[in-house]
Amino acid sequence: MKVLLVGKNGQLGLSLIETLPVDIAGKTVDLKMTSREELDLSIPNQCEKIILEYQPDYLINAAAYTAVDLAESQEKLTYKINADAPAVFAKALKKIGGKLIHFSTDYVFDGNQSLPYKTTDLVNPLNTYGLSKVQGEEKILEILSSTEQVKIIRTSWLYSAWGNNFVNKIINLMKLKKTLKIVSDQVSTPTSSISLAKFCWSLIKSMEEGLKSSNLIHFSDAGIASWYDFAYAVLEIGNDIGLFNLNTKILPIKSDAYETLALRPAFSALDSSLMLSQLNIEPQHWRICLRAVLNEIKNSNIS
Repeated sequence: MKVLLVGKNGQLGLSLIETLPVDIAGKTVDLKMTSREELDLSIPNQCEKIILEYQPDYLINAAAYTAVDLAESQEKLTYKINADAPAVFAKALKKIGGKLIHFSTDYVFDGNQSLPYKTTDLVNPLNTYGLSKVQGEEKILEILSSTEQVKIIRTSWLYSAWGNNFVNKIINLMKLKKTLKIVSDQVSTPTSSISLAKFCWSLIKSMEEGLKSSNLIHFSDAGIASWYDFAYAVLEIGNDIGLFNLNTKILPIKSDAYETLALRPAFSALDSSLMLSQLNIEPQHWRICLRAVLNEIKNSNIS
């Protein structure tokens, strides 16, 4: 089975490599990987060429423009990477009969409801990043929805031991400052990239075994949290496992006291129950997954 992973150096790409199964449904996995330097998603010809050359059975697109605030001033590039490139992938894969696993975000929703979002709920993004991801979803589904060739996985608040994410930023800030003010009125589910990677491989296995499922899927770890809860948990668990010994004070603030270029939804937790029950996967609480990631940071001496 030929699998092409786009975005090998991102946090999800690294987690997909770390959790790579030897075989899927009895087929040996032949993994080809590309980085940003090897494949520029803003150049359509490159996106088409790599698929026609490699002829993958599966393309896992783990690359995206994810700088939410920067996207407001880099609209053109954001849409090229998050909407146009996935459409080129979809068209090329349709030609060769390959399947696309694409990742999207909880930021496709406006956050005006208080129950976790289902895949059937209407999208209404508040920022350029969310709009670009919606457009990417729509373009992909326009091309591949009549086939069995696509799965779009929306996830939320992704983090890992590596890279530029909330957990690593908070650890660095806690080491520099005695007091941190963290937003407490934005709520979703922190999701470990290892959890998402394992889910992705399970999903591909189910596809190989002929399980029919929706083209659009939600996946996150279990439970909900605010950014304040998330930051406090990093401090609490980090101290508990001996990653650091800090007594940083973490104070909750409202969103309007912390101005950002892009608006964020107040509540964007995702309802993952349908797909998890279909695949017989029991989700882990986000705090358990966070503890595993913080242990990985400790054991790797990353921070």
